[in-house]
Amino acid sequence: MLIDFQIAHAAVDPAISPRVRTPGGWDGVSYYRLHGSPKMYYSNYSDEFLSELNSKLQRHAEYSDVWCIFDNTAEFHATANALTLLHLSRALLP
Repeated sequence: MLIDFQIAHAAVDPAISPRVRTPGGWDGVSYYRLHGSPKMYYSNYSDEFLSELNSKLQRHAEYSDVWCIFDNTAEFHATANALTLLHLSRALLP
């Protein structure tokens, strides 16, 4: 039904079930929503995690629009994590 109505479901972290670790539904959009792990809203993401995430996002970008939202804002990590991810993604541009 999600595909028929062009609705994507987000990959979320922390994942409460294995099904939500990857985006699903309609494949026109790949959506990631990251809340911080292990402490939701508080935890910072490591450079290693962000590098792996960047690789995933780049693969999705080959066939869909990509959205990535950081919601680990309680200790202000979201902005730094987003800027690091942006830097990593720009490093791959020609």
